[in-house]
Amino acid sequence: ALRRRLSRAGVSVSQDISVNADPANLGVEGLSVAFCSTGEPYRAAAAMAADLLSRGAGCAVVMRGAEGSMAFTARERAETGIRPVEVVDTTGAGDSFIAGFLHAWLAKKPLLQCLESGRDRAALTCCHLGGFPQEGMPH
Repeated sequence: ALRRRLSRAGVSVSQDISVNADPANLGVEGLSVAFCSTGEPYRAAAAMAADLLSRGAGCAVVMRGAEGSMAFTARERAETGIRPVEVVDTTGAGDSFIAGFLHAWLAKKPLLQCLESGRDRAALTCCHLGGFPQEGMPH
């Protein structure tokens, strides 16, 4: 309900719809950016992005783990692979991806740069146990 009120008031709202299975919370109408995750093949992931746009998201971002990510708007489509790193732990990688993407999105960067920013933040997060540097632990 809060998401819908904020978007009606003109507030830019984004949401990761992959983390909440309650159908009442999975609507995307009015979202500036809708994020989701999948392990599905490329065509299925692209269909997911197209579906999110058709249901009212301004931008649809599909995170595909080791397969990279893609983003669609009504005017633009972009995709990128991963940034190879020595993975220690993937905890927090999705959240870091979203933060990096939104940082570039709010700076009005092109869609590909938004994906690259998300990709790079997620890669850095994967280099540390627990998703962030631990004091006294080797990096």
